[in-house]
Amino acid sequence: MKTCPSALFAVCCVLIGTTAPAQVPPATSAPPPLPPGPLMQKRAPDFSKWVITTVSAPVGNANAASASTVDAAAANGSQNTDNKAKVALEVTMTKTGKIMLREVRNQDGTVVPTWCVGGLQITISGGTSIVQAKLYNVDPTVPTPNYEDYSDSDFRGFAWINTINYTGIKEIGGKKCIVFQETTTNNAGVPVTRSAHIDLATRLPVDLSVGGGVRNYTFTAPPTSELVLPTLVVQLLKNRQRELDSATPRSQMH
Repeated sequence: MKTCPSALFAVCCVLIGTTAPAQVPPATSAPPPLPPGPLMQKRAPDFSKWVITTVSAPVGNANAASASTVDAAAANGSQNTDNKAKVALEVTMTKTGKIMLREVRNQDGTVVPTWCVGGLQITISGGTSIVQAKLYNVDPTVPTPNYEDYSDSDFRGFAWINTINYTGIKEIGGKKCIVFQETTTNNAGVPVTRSAHIDLATRLPVDLSVGGGVRNYTFTAPPTSELVLPTLVVQLLKNRQRELDSATPRSQMH
């Protein structure tokens, strides 16, 4: 009787107390080298205009509960109760120099403008106005409601990207984009994946996805003239700045 060579090899391995070689999994291809230059631009050009469209995750998505981290305002303003993705929020940003105008389009089509000048933000809605500031917060770890902090970047939510979570280059909407992705665990212990696509040519954001919710960035034609603050906004800014200055210890004003 002939003995199969592979069977004989297995028997020999048992007899001499060894095991057969382990199967080596196929190697995964490494992403192309990270292109030189900044990972993304933290600031838009001085004269810029862009539209941010937040699409909420369908309720059938396993990470739908975490999608609110893409935009808390979208989560508060609209709950997605069916199994389809929905546009939960549309924001138009206009920037000229040190002034930014944030215009939020509500579900009913009304637009609520917020003027952002330095650390002050003034929202005008109907016949009311709200002046908000992050400056001189008693507790800097407690965020001011509805205040969007642009002190470090014009684009919120991208501070997590780094060279470690770079995954490659991908074409999105005809643009070559740098791709970043990572999976973390939320407070409930549920894994949440977030990813970002950055335009390779301009290094401006194309989209940000967290838990199935997506925030898309579309840059349009830049403004041709500087933004002019409404008279009411100018007066409110002056009043608020006087209040902040009077509340600041003299030792911090130098």
